[in-house]
Amino acid sequence: MAVLTNIPNNTSARDWRDTVNALIKRIAALEAAGVPVETPAPASTTQPSISPTSGTAGSTVYAATPGTVSNGSVVSRAWLLNGVAISNGVTAVPSSSGTLTYQETASGPGGTTTSSVQVAAVTAATTTPTPAPAFTSQPSISPNSGTAGATTFTATAGNVSNGSVASRSWTINGTVISTGLTASPASSGTLTYQETATGSGGTTQSTVQQVTVATAAAPAPAFTTQPTVSPSTGTAGTTTYTATPGAVSNGTITSRAWALNGSVISTGLTAAPASAGTLTYQEFATGSGGSASSSILTRTVSAAQIAPLTVLFIGSSTPARYFTDNTGPANSQVTASSDGTTFSPIGTTGAGATNLGDQLQKATGRPIRFIKGGLGGTQAAEWDATNFAQRTAAINAAIAAGGVDLIICAVGFNDAYQADGVVTSQASHQATLASIYNRMRTGIGQPNVPIFIMGSQKYTGSATNKPNDMYTWIRTAEIALADAPDNYWYAHSYDLAQLSDGIHQAAASYITHASRGASNILRFLAGQSVERGPRISGVTAVYTTKTDVRLAHSTGSDFTPVSAVTGFELSFDNFATTVAISAAVRLSASVVRLTHAASGGAAPAVRVIYGAAPNTAASLHDNSPHALPINPTAVAIVANAGSTIVDPDTGTSTPTPSPSTFTDEFDYANGSTLAANGWTSPSGTFTVQDGEVYGSAIGNSIAPFIPGSATMGAIAPIRILSLAQGNTLIKLHYQDESNYIWAGAIGSNGKWQIGKTVNGVAGSIATDLGPAQVAGSTYVVDFSVKPNTDGTAMLATMVIDGVAIYTDVVIADAVLQPKGRMGLRQSSAASTSTTRARFTRFVGRSS
Repeated sequence: MAVLTNIPNNTSARDWRDTVNALIKRIAALEAAGVPVETPAPASTTQPSISPTSGTAGSTVYAATPGTVSNGSVVSRAWLLNGVAISNGVTAVPSSSGTLTYQETASGPGGTTTSSVQVAAVTAATTTPTPAPAFTSQPSISPNSGTAGATTFTATAGNVSNGSVASRSWTINGTVISTGLTASPASSGTLTYQETATGSGGTTQSTVQQVTVATAAAPAPAFTTQPTVSPSTGTAGTTTYTATPGAVSNGTITSRAWALNGSVISTGLTAAPASAGTLTYQEFATGSGGSASSSILTRTVSAAQIAPLTVLFIGSSTPARYFTDNTGPANSQVTASSDGTTFSPIGTTGAGATNLGDQLQKATGRPIRFIKGGLGGTQAAEWDATNFAQRTAAINAAIAAGGVDLIICAVGFNDAYQADGVVTSQASHQATLASIYNRMRTGIGQPNVPIFIMGSQKYTGSATNKPNDMYTWIRTAEIALADAPDNYWYAHSYDLAQLSDGIHQAAASYITHASRGASNILRFLAGQSVERGPRISGVTAVYTTKTDVRLAHSTGSDFTPVSAVTGFELSFDNFATTVAISAAVRLSASVVRLTHAASGGAAPAVRVIYGAAPNTAASLHDNSPHALPINPTAVAIVANAGSTIVDPDTGTSTPTPSPSTFTDEFDYANGSTLAANGWTSPSGTFTVQDGEVYGSAIGNSIAPFIPGSATMGAIAPIRILSLAQGNTLIKLHYQDESNYIWAGAIGSNGKWQIGKTVNGVAGSIATDLGPAQVAGSTYVVDFSVKPNTDGTAMLATMVIDGVAIYTDVVIADAVLQPKGRMGLRQSSAASTSTTRARFTRFVGRSS
């Protein structure tokens, strides 16, 4: 290819073309002739170069400028650093210092050719260390204190340069509990938090953040389920609400509270509100961790439909005039009807009905309905008749009203006032009233409906032929019936002021009468016993001119007036005539002493509130709130001369021996003979000896003393002035003055004893008998002895105020001898002593 190589560089293109074409032809001719044609080897026409020729390891980029090649092309490049290939491209970045070489290899049809080696120097780099990570702001913990098991602590991460936070660590007392941004320590102690940051320059830790974790308090109770209450609605007075308790964790329910309109009404699981309003229920729990309250449950309580109190009045003018006479307080809830169907407010008309209704309504809160069934001028005999129209009308009205709660009845006065002789006895009138009550109950269909009985009034009119016994029988029949089942006492009216007709009540009397009746009806409704005035429980003839009337109180405890008491009558001939009472005074809270003419040996009889017009000007009333008057006596209460103890319910009495005369309280000097002063003995007289009274020897007056039948005894009304032991003795000497049987108020607590004294030494046989004695009171003591059937012992009996305390107590070896006598011991003090017992008389007897 010498031809090509000899072509000048400045040859024109045409010349180049002609030359090339000529060469081609020549080559083709040579090849055709079989002459080989030599292909020239590649040749670097320009050598490669590198730039820069020096640099720094790790940072300098060396770049090659390729050379030019003829007859071939560059097929590979090689960068060598210290003889080690580091690149085959046109650039190289040596990482270390040394000699960097670059060479190109060219190839073509004529072979392979390498360029010259290009050399550059690589110097070692100056190393700058990478900085380590650093916290530009430290992490923090919130809150700065807390409680184990309750507090969650949160970290705010620190800021890091030359790196980032790679890990976190929470420790409690040195133990890792979390690697996140929060921690909830379960135990107390020191809680720490630290962050670790990493980067190309290394690892760094933050400062340790530290807080204190307190010991966890016990968990507070909590209601996991709330209580419930049923029913959801109800009515006051009828509905009972029941709570189902809630469930509590960490504690127990310790209290409950039901409140009605803000006031607690129950602390249990049930409540029955009595009035309308808002009912709330709440539970309270406590535990070691504190307390908790449930939610408040609220229920609405509707007002109850209050049932009315329906009262039927029957009888004559008093129940009729309750609605017509005078005026009283208006109360819109007090209504009245005549037929039981239409009830209208009674307004202010009728002092009795308005006052009664007003008091009942305000006390019970119930509407009051009155049925007017009374008819003035009617008699009990009419009300008991088979076809009495007014009774039928009253029954029909009660049925139309749906029944009644109670009946108030006042009938009977006209049976005495209008029809002399109709009432023949208390028993007959009592039977008539009982029949009326039965007819009413049967007719209404309420066999046990309560009936309240009004006591009949007195008669102070001008008629003079009114039968006193009838009025008494009527009153006492009413009182007796009030004690029968389902019957109750309403009120007396005999002591109240009357109109000029002497029959009907004055205006103020209706108010008093209604108040007494209202009180008893309210007591009945409350399950309490009704109020009654005092009753006579017994009568004791304490002197020839003094008789004590004993009272039994029901509601009160005392009485007035204290003197000049009226209403009592006394007689010695069963009230064929009466004896003037000159004084009637309060002796004690339960005793009225009557002073009167001497009895002459006859037994006094006493009665109170007798006849049509008893003297009630200063009649006896108790001290109860309504000043209730004394109950009239059913029969005259008789006191035998020695005293009579009367059973107030049966009217029977227990008689005791009578002295020939009475004397005043014993107060005689030694040696006084008492026979002339009414002190009696089976034989002989009594003589005062050093504070004792001895009867003379009985001698043969009781001989032969028949075993089992003969009796020796004594009775004495005794007023106890002192309860000192040994002050009072009744003595029955069975042999001589050193041997006797006795009964005495010498008990350790003021009670009586029975005993015997042998040779001057006393011994008790039966101790502390009967009721305790009261200083200043009078007791009738009847003490007697008799031999047993074989005559070996005496049998002693003691009766105090008519009540047998002991009967036939055996006193051995104390058989009466012919020399026996009886006597009294009032004390060993002088006869003028004021602390001894007092004996008004002493009656000895033997048989």
